[in-house]
Amino acid sequence: MISYLSKTQKKILSSHAHGGLSRRDFMAIGLKSFAASSVLGFLPRKFLFAQESLISQPAFIVIDLVGGAALPGNFLVGGKGGPHDLLPSYDTIGFNPRQSNIDDRFGLPAPRDISLFFQGLIETLSEEAQSLFRLSSIAHQAVDDSNNNTTSALGHVTHFWDKKLSSRPKGFGSEGTDSGGRTKLGFDEASLRPIQLTDVRQLNLLKGLGYLNNQGLSDQEIKDLLKFQETKAIEALEVLDDNKEHSLVTQFENHFKNLFHSMEQAMEIDPRLAPEARAIFGLNNNSQSTDVNVLAAGIIHAALAGLSGPSCIALGGYDYHDGTQTTGDRMDRLAGQTLGRTVELAHRMKKPLFVQILTDGSCAPQTGTRSWVSDSGQKTLTLMGYYNPKGVQQRKIQLGHFTQGQIAESETYVGRRTTNVAQAVFINYLASMGLEGEAEKFTDIDSKTLDTLLSFA
Repeated sequence: MISYLSKTQKKILSSHAHGGLSRRDFMAIGLKSFAASSVLGFLPRKFLFAQESLISQPAFIVIDLVGGAALPGNFLVGGKGGPHDLLPSYDTIGFNPRQSNIDDRFGLPAPRDISLFFQGLIETLSEEAQSLFRLSSIAHQAVDDSNNNTTSALGHVTHFWDKKLSSRPKGFGSEGTDSGGRTKLGFDEASLRPIQLTDVRQLNLLKGLGYLNNQGLSDQEIKDLLKFQETKAIEALEVLDDNKEHSLVTQFENHFKNLFHSMEQAMEIDPRLAPEARAIFGLNNNSQSTDVNVLAAGIIHAALAGLSGPSCIALGGYDYHDGTQTTGDRMDRLAGQTLGRTVELAHRMKKPLFVQILTDGSCAPQTGTRSWVSDSGQKTLTLMGYYNPKGVQQRKIQLGHFTQGQIAESETYVGRRTTNVAQAVFINYLASMGLEGEAEKFTDIDSKTLDTLLSFA
């Protein structure tokens, strides 16, 4: 029995008073005689990696709107002073902010009565989740309808974790491309590319306890085993009461409860079986394993559960300049709903999430309307979204800017080179974890430029 803690053990524990305890922490304080090590000891290396690293960090997901969505027609973009530094005219953007109801609940302003992207977002996102989610934009130019835009930061994020950790799970993508979508990786190596998910049953390979199923144990039997281990761990912790360390006992108990809950979530990695994903994405037992909605839910759920790496959802149909407003409205609403469902799932799972919403170009309307009539790669926006159950601090809501001619200024750091856009997204992902100091090791951005590109803190 452990009747007391040494000064060193107490110091380690107190340093984690506001954070989680990893297996290494338990090992460091010498508490390896009970379930702290015995439970983790029978788990595969991949599952341990997920529990100790990705599961506590923001999942990174790219939503690729294939074809060139008119994002400036859905979110307010302005001059050097930010979105509210209004341009003289918006007649080739798609709405007039001087005559619109501007809503800035997510930081980045949007015309509430006009933007179907914004409407799709708020109709799928609970009020509590809305209060914990923020959006920023990057104004830049891009090549329309082309996979030559190196805008995706998925490669940068994957490379970062590959270097920081000794092992990592692969991410998933909607398409069998280097990025999982149509937009290229800003940093591309073959080992960084996500796996195409074509059947949600592929996710069964990610089950950290899947090998126990192969030994003839049912999911319920495995859950019973986990519950037994959890009970024994908490019983062992109660000996700490001898030294009146009540807060430490509570911290250990909460750690084990969270750990076992995460294990159970991992067992239900198929979104058709996971209650939260099932409800948010409208899935049921009859949903086909190859349905695009099921696949999207599976990619998102696996990333949030920490069982897969940075991943990409590709949505087609955003080359919608058919001379009408109708097609664009329908597709913009779908984009907003997809983002909303992604964030809502993170909210219900209490997992931090960083999202990049990108597109290959943009559209221009007939002057003074929202009838989209042509490609317009000079008017591109990339969006960054950050959800954190503890709240989000936002420093800037727009990187780069538009000119008085209603196009993206090409002379800013992000204005002309889409690879720089990917780097800007990546360093903001680092900043969401307080790791922006690592940026110079993984990018060519100097400290002076870095400070101008930080949107999230």
